Amino acid sequence: MNGFISRFSHCLVVLGVGVSALAGGLAYASNDTITACVLSGQGQVRIIDPSKEQCKKNETLVSWSQTGPQGPPGPQGAQGPQGPQGAQGPQGAQGPQGAQGPQGPQGAQGPAGGLNMVQVVQATATPSSSGFATVLINCPAGTTLTGGGADVLGLVGDTEGFGPRIVSSRPFNPNQWLASAVSPFQWLTNGNNALWQVDGFALCAKGN
Repeated sequence: MNGFISRFSHCLVVLGVGVSALAGGLAYASNDTITACVLSGQGQVRIIDPSKEQCKKNETLVSWSQTGPQGPPGPQGAQGPQGPQGAQGPQGAQGPQGAQGPQGPQGAQGPAGGLNMVQVVQATATPSSSGFATVLINCPAGTTLTGGGADVLGLVGDTEGFGPRIVSSRPFNPNQWLASAVSPFQWLTNGNNALWQVDGFALCAKGN
């Protein structure tokens, strides 16, 4: 039994040597595969081109790859240093205008504004001995002064073209209007100073 194993091992060694020697000078192989015929019982090997030749009846067909199996992947290498920042690229062209968005929902109605119930408040004043006639027109409580004016009533002019003139018509404070007029100095002695008066009016309104 030990003699048979020795002879069998010897045949395998001879076979390996013969195949290696033949493969070293091999000029043809199909798809990186070497094909050979082993003579049964003798261990003799001959390389063949399977596209042109076949093993004989007393031979056994064998084949092996010229390239060994792929080895396992190696370990990952260390990370390299960060490269320098590249130059800034040119500005791109302006894109087309987008489509108009949908109309938003209607907002809630705001509080009512403005003023209403406007009333005209009037007051008059006669000139003093100095020739001035001044009156303050007060808006009633709960109303707001929105405007006003002044006018001259009575004798507004004589045959010589003299007459009273308005010297002030403006808000005096947020709730009062000032109206003032003065007569010409000629009227202070001829009696005409008692023949006219200033009429002021204020526009007063209530807020909503």
